[in-house]
Amino acid sequence: MTLRFSGFPTKLAAFLAAAVITVGCVLLLVPANSFTSLWTVLAAADPLSGALAVMCSLVANLARGWRLSVVVAPDRRPDRTAFRISAVHIFLSQVMPMRTGELSLVVLLRRAYGSSILSATGVLVGLRLFELCLVCGFGGFAAALVLPAEGTLGALRWPLAAGGGSFLGVLMPMPWLVGLGRRVGHLLEGIACGRPARFWQQVTEGFVRMSGSALIQLQGLMLVIWAGLFCAAYFSTVAVGAGMGVGAVAVAVAAASIAFALPLNGLGQVGPFEAAFVLAAGAAGGIAREPALAAALLIHLVGFLVAGGLALVVVAIPSRGGRGKPGSHTGKKRGGLGGRSGPPVGGLRGAKAPRIVL
Repeated sequence: MTLRFSGFPTKLAAFLAAAVITVGCVLLLVPANSFTSLWTVLAAADPLSGALAVMCSLVANLARGWRLSVVVAPDRRPDRTAFRISAVHIFLSQVMPMRTGELSLVVLLRRAYGSSILSATGVLVGLRLFELCLVCGFGGFAAALVLPAEGTLGALRWPLAAGGGSFLGVLMPMPWLVGLGRRVGHLLEGIACGRPARFWQQVTEGFVRMSGSALIQLQGLMLVIWAGLFCAAYFSTVAVGAGMGVGAVAVAVAAASIAFALPLNGLGQVGPFEAAFVLAAGAAGGIAREPALAAALLIHLVGFLVAGGLALVVVAIPSRGGRGKPGSHTGKKRGGLGGRSGPPVGGLRGAKAPRIVL
């Protein structure tokens, strides 16, 4: 696959910066004499627990495809094109440096559905913000439950619980938030704000046109996704014998997921994820560095293998082309992952889509 985002100097700079971050984190986390023992722990991982982790991660990734289908093709679910786009996007977001793989979702939605850059970017940012609220919400509650009551960490329990409740409070009334987005768009139109109104409408279009039942389904799929990812992480800790409780795993997964989402990240997103997991596991469960690091590496490996396997499947198996449904923006066959037309995510037309070669 070829995705052209920028020139060679920019790509080289991003690669070198990511390499520095990964190497720096590895040197800080793994002393020179611990590589052998760390490898021994990973090699002795329980295969049954590892297989359960893979299955849970697979469920989470399939639910992500369904979630994207709910957003971009609400009248045709489950949409195979959305599943294919989601699989490729998840893989690229894991392997490309500095989170540049996230941009692949904008490119692929534009190519497959004819969406505008603004509306596709709105879908990407909206989904990530909803995920961030969910992770911070449950992570804050879990930290409030498992952190020791004494000392500095104990003083943070109530603020963490309040913060977690605030994040979940933002996420739960999603239909109300979407309705608020519609009202803001109408308000901008009413006061004759032409350009801001068009900008707002295109950025929020992927969500404001969803029905109430679709929004509830979106919330449910997000819970399934993160339940699957949490279970995958838990079984990974069991596989390496890290001895982490459910609460400690929840806190460590939340911290590592936030670090994983940072734009400044390592090669294959390796480095900040493991560092955050190790620090959170130590603070929440008193877990030593070596077993916590082994668990973090196995979690990362499971996620990479599942995402890579799904991406390989959707690229290797050609999709069947088809005609657009009556009422869609075009009846002609479009290029892209799906090879079929679909309901538009955005409203701008006429711009040439970035080149995608599969």
